[in-house]
Amino acid sequence: MSGFNVNYNAGGTVDEVNNIKKIEKIQGFASFTQPYNKMIKISIPGIIGMQEIEYQTPDFPVEMLAITVSATGYGEEDFYNMYVNEELWFDTWYLQEVKEGLFLGTSTYVKVLEPNTPIKIDFFNQSGTAKTLYIGFRTLREPENENDNN
Repeated sequence: MSGFNVNYNAGGTVDEVNNIKKIEKIQGFASFTQPYNKMIKISIPGIIGMQEIEYQTPDFPVEMLAITVSATGYGEEDFYNMYVNEELWFDTWYLQEVKEGLFLGTSTYVKVLEPNTPIKIDFFNQSGTAKTLYIGFRTLREPENENDNN
């Protein structure tokens, strides 16, 4: 007699479905779908020293994807420290010639921030040149309209 035998694990499909359900318990996946992006523009005077910049996230929860930082007339020694909710996220971070995206999240991971989360930047103008600093916040939020989720 010729042929072959097939073994089928009856619990296999059930186990796979249960594993898929576990994904809901993993933290950090984006759950909001509507982009909300904000940019601030700060004038830095032409003097050597530190300037403190304060920003608060909107009055609704957001999922932070990235922060972009660029400046006109930057000097190679100019740098900043960035704090989110008084926690140091970027320490002695030097400016670069092109806009830099500081990616804090991806399409598979985001940082959730509560409404009105404080963000503070201590900018050290070591070059002493006047410049304009541009800081962009790329986030997701819940849709304002239920139909936006389709």
